[in-house]
Amino acid sequence: MFATDELLTGIHSVLVPLALIPGLWIAGRIVRRAGPWLARLRGLPGRAGRLPSLVLWLALGSLFASPVIDIVDLLMSFFLVLAPSSEQPRFSILWGTAPYRLHIFLTTLLLLASYGLGIWSGRALLATLRGRLSPDDPPTGIEKAFILLAVGSMASNFTKILVSGILGVQVFALYGILYEVGLYGRAGYAAGWALAMLTLILVILVIGSRLPSIQDRKMP
Repeated sequence: MFATDELLTGIHSVLVPLALIPGLWIAGRIVRRAGPWLARLRGLPGRAGRLPSLVLWLALGSLFASPVIDIVDLLMSFFLVLAPSSEQPRFSILWGTAPYRLHIFLTTLLLLASYGLGIWSGRALLATLRGRLSPDDPPTGIEKAFILLAVGSMASNFTKILVSGILGVQVFALYGILYEVGLYGRAGYAAGWALAMLTLILVILVIGSRLPSIQDRKMP
């Protein structure tokens, strides 16, 4: 098992930096399409020159690399789960413990659900912004795909930060309480996930109710 872990870790360390290659490639195509808009930025006082293009290219490149990294992480998790092992590793949080495979299953479901919601929302955003920067040269199919995946990745990252923050909360008195009432273990782990999902739903409902509809928002 240790040899498998070391091999997968080595492969992961190589593939993650390589994810920047397709990200920067797609970003370069989109930055070129945004030429007229960037030209207006270059006309601002201070003669920014090519700096806005460079910064935008690097920022978009890292953004478009995120879905590729998510795919690499997902495949690595699958390989770790499917790798033969004489042990049954467990995943521990302050709330409790659970089999490692169960934790991977839950986080994978959350990842796919976040991507699905992000891509669905991104389709409406892409339809609204289509042709704004360059009406005569709309984005190609692969550019649209990376844009949608990037929106899905941002939704997934938000979910990871919120859920991981709740599951990893460092309130050590909680451990004693859960242990005393006999909830530490799978029950405590389930309670932590339930609280994380409830918080996520409340955040989406509260913030979502205060945001304007994309369709109702007129672009300048």
